[in-house]
Amino acid sequence: MNKLIKTTMCIAALFSSISFACTTVGWLSDYGMIISRTQDWSENSFPTLTRIEAGTVRNLHGTPTGDTYKTKYTIAGILAYSGLIHDAVNEKGLQMNGLYYKPMTLPKAEKDSVSQLELGGYILAMYSSVEEAVTHLKTLKVGSVSMPGAPAPILLHWAITDKTGDRAVIEYDADGLKIYRGEDAMVMTNQPSQQIHLDNVKTIKKFGPGVNFGSKGNTNPEDRFKEATYFRSQLKGATSSRNAMLKVFSVTPTIPQDAANILNGKESTYATEWQMTTNLTTGETIFSYHFNDTWNNLEWNYKSIIENTDFKPLPLYK
Repeated sequence: MNKLIKTTMCIAALFSSISFACTTVGWLSDYGMIISRTQDWSENSFPTLTRIEAGTVRNLHGTPTGDTYKTKYTIAGILAYSGLIHDAVNEKGLQMNGLYYKPMTLPKAEKDSVSQLELGGYILAMYSSVEEAVTHLKTLKVGSVSMPGAPAPILLHWAITDKTGDRAVIEYDADGLKIYRGEDAMVMTNQPSQQIHLDNVKTIKKFGPGVNFGSKGNTNPEDRFKEATYFRSQLKGATSSRNAMLKVFSVTPTIPQDAANILNGKESTYATEWQMTTNLTTGETIFSYHFNDTWNNLEWNYKSIIENTDFKPLPLYK
């Protein structure tokens, strides 16, 4: 826990000084529901492939401050910074992506409420489909916590997808919980709200070859949303599961190494630390880690990991 506290303090400090540029894209192909997401970050987040057994006791806050609960379903996926469930899928084929979202607005978490740190993991631990999760989220108590010693809470929003092709984007805004479903949820980046991104796309008069997005010439979330939405709209039938995964991988925007980011008049750099593409129907997953001197490409099947009770945590960053 001490390591988790220290590293989460580092996360919160980073959030306060730079912006981040993750993207997730979904596509229901002839060979299954495909999800690709990028993790754009300024340092090694220590992604570790992990299996969490059904019946595991976890904390509702993701810290020692909340009540505990017992997981209903087995989970396989990536943990970051030694314990935060970052991107994972459960035994029923429900998958979750957690991305940075500056407008997140939540009250202080009470002991019996789920915090924003644990919400993604809680959804996978307790629900079997997008429909079930959305139904319960409307009445679920959710609050915000900071890790001990951290200067500010981590701000997040979530995309959840199941193997049927159903998908939802979940955002907690100043005026309450917002849930976007179906085609309105197939692309997600960062702030502003999903609704503003969707409205931005509607302003493009000619959404076809040669379209001018009115780009700001940067890697900002609004440009990435338009770009991913446009190229996703051009996807055609796949020839195989592998081909379908490649198609979605290719339309998910990445941030180049050494790309400059200007925030509050100061320049910092960040890039795509890793990208993962999964077929929720077959379980096939392709993962690429690229940071500093490390360039790893790995493959696994999440169904095999879930079934393997002897699976040991696998660092993906070495």
